[in-house]
Amino acid sequence: MHYFVENMKSLTFIAVLVALTVYNDAASIQEEAYLFTEEGFVYREDIGMYQKGEVRLGDYLFHDHTCHVPGIPNAVQLEDVVYLGNSTTRITGLRMAQVPGTPGGAHIGALGRHILNVRIRSVPGAGIFTRLQFWGHYTDWV
Repeated sequence: MHYFVENMKSLTFIAVLVALTVYNDAASIQEEAYLFTEEGFVYREDIGMYQKGEVRLGDYLFHDHTCHVPGIPNAVQLEDVVYLGNSTTRITGLRMAQVPGTPGGAHIGALGRHILNVRIRSVPGAGIFTRLQFWGHYTDWV
């Protein structure tokens, strides 16, 4: 009986170690390809930023916004950035310098309109430090 109890203690100890190892691997930082909750982002090495949509020759930089929200332990930080242009403005591209990791992320509204809403959500305990650029063109200019 004594051998059985010692064997069960060893088996329990090994099971706890395996569970901790699996949990630790699941909590590891994911690769940059998985950092966005939105699809359609590409990393442009020539400018060092992530981009969604198109920025073509002749487009204008409508707005350049820097987000700086310090982190609070065990709290998720949110930052809403809204660009509202006039009726002749079309936002066709958004660039982000840095994105929060998973389970944080960014939710971007629909491109091709005169208004664009971006909500950035941090990882619990971390802050938000990024730069946003809203690009597009005017529809009334020839």
